[in-house]
Amino acid sequence: MQDLKLVRNNSDDIGFVHACLIPGVINLAELKEWIYFVIEHYDETPSYFFRILDLNHKFEYNAFEIMGFVPGFEPKRDEYNALIGVGFKRGAINTNDNLTRKDAIKALERNPHIEKKFYEMFPFLKEKDGVKDI
Repeated sequence: MQDLKLVRNNSDDIGFVHACLIPGVINLAELKEWIYFVIEHYDETPSYFFRILDLNHKFEYNAFEIMGFVPGFEPKRDEYNALIGVGFKRGAINTNDNLTRKDAIKALERNPHIEKKFYEMFPFLKEKDGVKDI
């Protein structure tokens, strides 16, 4: 497994996870499950992981306060819409103020690499979501 990008100047992976949490593509319990997965499968664990594990509600999550930086992941607009499409597809999102389900799924169809990245980042969700191969 390659190293994850979880630190201030190299934060694309935690940025992707952050981008999944904020609109509800994953919930706080799934974020914590991801943290335990990382702790189990990787050598380095950022200290901010333990602050996240102490959270009781998603509204307590503030990346800058917890991590000391806002993690990087800068998708194109259509890729971000595709990420919302992943949330709709897996049933984690039922409504979005800025995007219809139909438009989000169309964006996902145009950007299948986003769903692939999602299940690479969260492999333990494949079985839960009934995903065979991406």
